[in-house]
Amino acid sequence: MSFCTQPERTSTCPPEECGGPQGYLQRRNEAYDDDALQDMGVMVEWLEEILQMDVGSRTVGELTPDVTRMAMERMVARGPFLQEKFARKPVNQEFLRGRHRDLMRQQFV
Repeated sequence: MSFCTQPERTSTCPPEECGGPQGYLQRRNEAYDDDALQDMGVMVEWLEEILQMDVGSRTVGELTPDVTRMAMERMVARGPFLQEKFARKPVNQEFLRGRHRDLMRQQFV
């Protein structure tokens, strides 16, 4: 079982339950693929429409079509994979120092 040994630098650790190293790399690549660009395009089109209409007293929720709402949700889900890249070298150095044993002991105490 592996642990992130630098919790204060959470952006350098993969998000929980992302499918392990392979799943993390796959999700990271997907965060920058054509689907992400299409989602941004959907949101830009929606914003252009909003800027051109008289919104009156309607709320953002009332003005947001389902397709735009779903694109926004997908963009938010991509957020953890758009941050700083996971640095394996410091983690491997901590493994060599035996830091994972200390963390394992804390878990069982």
